[in-house]
Amino acid sequence: MDRGRYFEIARGSALECAAIQDVLVVGKALEEAESQNRKTELDRMAAMLSRLGGRGYQVREDTSAYGGNPIDPDPDSDAAHAAIHCQVELQSRAGGNALIGRSLYPLLVAAGYRDVRVSPRMVYVDNSKPELVEGFTKNTFTAMIEGVRQAAVEKGIIDAVTFDQGIQDLYRTTEPDGTFCYTFFKGLGKA
Repeated sequence: MDRGRYFEIARGSALECAAIQDVLVVGKALEEAESQNRKTELDRMAAMLSRLGGRGYQVREDTSAYGGNPIDPDPDSDAAHAAIHCQVELQSRAGGNALIGRSLYPLLVAAGYRDVRVSPRMVYVDNSKPELVEGFTKNTFTAMIEGVRQAAVEKGIIDAVTFDQGIQDLYRTTEPDGTFCYTFFKGLGKA
């Protein structure tokens, strides 16, 4: 993959963060003022990545797909994984990369950073953390996946019955015996 493509993928993922923040605001997991401050930072990052990638600068949100991986719902469900895959596939078709966390190291190195370090940041949710059950599993992650239903079905990625079962199974992870695990990645480097 050429250097410009790395920057283009990173730019797309930076823009998708703005849409994720909208979901967090609706789910009351993030204050509107804080979201606006972070969107200003994301706008600056997108501009920088646009210049590094050699394309013109234009900020827009592609609201059809957002997300990350790996995801581990319990009870495990093929339908839930299929519904989650719809978001990954739609994001890929739109030029993004839901799995970008796994590419942070080469992206940062290609951008000229040195002493690069990447580490996973896991969110583990069970019934002992009711604020995360509501704010993250239900109102952020599952809501985000629910948001791609129409596009995923219309584009033939999944049938409506399987998608709906997947969403039902994701909500099942919020029951007293359910768990949910999601991994973000953090990358650091020196300019």
